[in-house]
Amino acid sequence: MPGLVLISNEFAVPDGTPILTRRSYVEVVAQKGKGRRESQPWNRTCNHIKTAIYTDGLDKGRLARVCAEPSCKVHFADQQQAERQRLASKAQRAAENHKAKQTVCFRHLLLSETLKRVKAQLNNDQMRLVARFVLATIPHEQAVRLAKRHAIEAAKNEHDWHVVEKARNLYKSVGAGELARLILEAILVGSAANVHADKSDDLLSEAATLYEVDVKALQATIEKAEKKKAEKNAKAQTKGTARKHKPAA
Repeated sequence: MPGLVLISNEFAVPDGTPILTRRSYVEVVAQKGKGRRESQPWNRTCNHIKTAIYTDGLDKGRLARVCAEPSCKVHFADQQQAERQRLASKAQRAAENHKAKQTVCFRHLLLSETLKRVKAQLNNDQMRLVARFVLATIPHEQAVRLAKRHAIEAAKNEHDWHVVEKARNLYKSVGAGELARLILEAILVGSAANVHADKSDDLLSEAATLYEVDVKALQATIEKAEKKKAEKNAKAQTKGTARKHKPAA
């Protein structure tokens, strides 16, 4: 009997063997006297049924009729539905992550535009004292974000607390005109990373309003850049597909 499909009752077999695992086939046992709608998938026939032989277990050597075609809508409908749901869920998570990254990008841009409008109010020593206090009291994660905004990176074999320490000492190196901006930046950098911020209790939005930042204009800038990037990626993908299918000379 040439062409027998080798099947196993196990859900895993050694790599490189032609034996199909339990998830890869459905044994078909047709039942008489039942309508197509009333019978279970394994009681129905299809155009993909082949003769198979069990290679292990109590059924070793027994012949069976199986469907091993993943695209079969009779015997693999549940798996196909599960795969569609998995892909849809994956796409949704990717879309949510992309939206979150866009939101964070926009909020950091909003923070930068707000900081541009900050003016020094206290004298140099007073501002430096306030900056020292603020930098010393912000949470560790917020200090890490502040370091990143100031391009402070850890040297080789350094831990992130070294970076945090450098961020907390920024008040020593910035000029007098930058102290007020640094203070507000340290306060708002945590809010900039909050993609679920409530507008009624959002420090960054309140600061942007206070300094008369044109939020809609910034949003339009982000959307325009995103659209341009998407168009560029689409063109690159089209060129790649055309090059792949171009006939050989």
